[in-house]
This record gives sequence, C-alpha cells and structure tokens, in this order.
Amino acid sequence: MKILVLYRELADYMVNCLNQAQGTFHFTVIHYPVHAEAPFQFNWKDDIIHNEKNSSVLKNLNLKEYNAVLISGWADKEYMALIKDYAGIKILMFDTPWENQFRQFIGSFYFRSKLKNRFNFAFVPGDSQKKMASKIGFSSSHIRTGLYTASDEIEAVAEKDYSTKTLWCVSRYVPQKNLHFLWTCFLKSKGIALGWKLHCAGTGIEWGQRVLNDNIIHHGFLQPKELNSELNKASAFVLPSTYEPWGVVVHECAKKALPLILSTSIHSHFQFLSEGENGYAFNPKNESDLIQALNGLFEKSESQLAQMGHVSSEKSKEISVQNWINNLTYFLTSGNVRN
Repeated sequence: MKILVLYRELADYMVNCLNQAQGTFHFTVIHYPVHAEAPFQFNWKDDIIHNEKNSSVLKNLNLKEYNAVLISGWADKEYMALIKDYAGIKILMFDTPWENQFRQFIGSFYFRSKLKNRFNFAFVPGDSQKKMASKIGFSSSHIRTGLYTASDEIEAVAEKDYSTKTLWCVSRYVPQKNLHFLWTCFLKSKGIALGWKLHCAGTGIEWGQRVLNDNIIHHGFLQPKELNSELNKASAFVLPSTYEPWGVVVHECAKKALPLILSTSIHSHFQFLSEGENGYAFNPKNESDLIQALNGLFEKSESQLAQMGHVSSEKSKEISVQNWINNLTYFLTSGNVRN
C-alpha cells in the first residue's frame, strides 16, 4: 500500500517508525524544514521518497496514487486543502492533550462541525490525546494510541551502573522547558553535597542564558547515537517542562532503565511513571516540590536506583515500533472506515 505522509516538524523517532514500516507500506513524506532547535540528521531508507514542503512539491502530488494519507494536525491550511476531496483513508495524527479548557470546548465544536468529515481515524500518543480525539468526534474504534515511540537508536540496556551519580535532562533550551527552574532547584538540593552532577543536552534561544556551574554540564544538541552513548552512563533523568503534550524523551530514558523525575505537565508521565516505584512527579512551578523529589532520588542507594530503573525499563516496553506498525495496519484494513 502506498501512503502519503504530510508532516510538520519531523523528529528522528518518527523517521525511525517510517523506516521500520517501509516494505510493509510504501511512503512518500512531505515535511517542514528541520527546526534549528532540534537539528536532527535523518537517516532515511533509500526507497522512501521524502521532500521538504513547498508549493511545487504539493502541486505535483497525485493523491489518486495513494491508498491513505497520514497528516500531522489540522493547522496547516495547505495540507488541509489538499486532502479535502481525497477519497482514500485519511488518518489524523496529533499530540494535543485534552485539558478541560474553555478554548478546547469551543475548538472541539468547530472541529466536529467543520473538519471532522475530512478524517477517518485518529492516531495519537496516549490517553490524554485519546480523550481529545473523542471530544472532537472520533469514536473509540477509530482511535489508536502509540503514535510516538522511542527511536531504535536509543537502545535498551540489560545491565547498568548507577554509581556515576549523573542526573540527565534532555530538552530544548526554550522557556516552556523550564530549565532555569531546574538549575535553581538542583543547586538548592542535596545533590552536590552527595556527589551528583546535572547533565543537560539540547540547544535553543535560552542557550546564552544557561547557568554556568561546575556541577551543571551543558552538552549542546546531541544526535541520537551520541545521546544513546551518554545515557548508558546516566543514573537518572529529570524533565521540568511547564507544557509537554507528550515527551518521547521520557520513553527513551525509560528504555535506558533510568529513574524518572517528571513535571506533572508532561503527559507521558501517565504512561511511564509510577509514583514512588520508578520516580516522582512534581509541580513545575513549585520549587520545594522539585527539590523534595530530587532529594528523594539523591538519597537512594545504588540498589534502590537499580530497582527503580528496572520498573522504568519494563514500562518502556508498553509502546514499540511494532505497535506503531500494527496500528497503521489496523487503519488500512479496518472494514469500518467511517464512524
């Protein structure tokens, strides 16, 4: 089956899924230019057709060649116009969580009345997004979770050394990632006194305002293979975002058998974090809350960290690339295309 993918900002984990599914399906991918704050170097399979979005590329598409279209979100007007009269299977991908906000009630009414009839299925990361899909008009049999999955380049580990006392944060250096809050709380915690260091990987507009301290190491942006190697030596993971619709990096660090310290605003924490068993959740606007969570981690023994890491590793297996392929197969072979 030939599938057209109309994407916005690609990440390595989505390219990984497309690569693994190529052969079972045959993809043509149109996507936005690579974002400067996440300069991934993609390794495409040779037989996947992929192009950056422009008017010429869109004009030359013949949608009749494709059995299905995967489209990321509904904000791109050109993508939406392109699929308006397409007769094949149309699968909406999105990561916006339902948060019970007034604007979402208004938006869901608009989507149901104006846009829902353009799509057959919804493919989303987790339960928060599944609720959103339901609110905008998709029946439960037309929704599948597992859209985002950790890249195979981030390899699971069988044995791990937790004596390194290294806490990692992998994040863009932008305001919503809340890194200044993390750096402040780390320096106020017991971490330094107990021999811990904080490692941060990423880049962005706040790179120039990063806190410079011997106990906080800034690595810049790391490609997946580099990150994989560094996380093999990590002892735990923290992410302090004030808004994170999902957070694939949480899945990646769970694969690495790391205890997790996660903001309650990160929606993948519902999937990968069991409070007290493999980490702690905290309010990303409350310093004492994060400091308490960090101290709880720093005071753990190596054997306790190992047990927490084991729980993370087991939870990471709940979502996989094979699940992703199975979901896509379901969409394309379901006898009940319409709600």
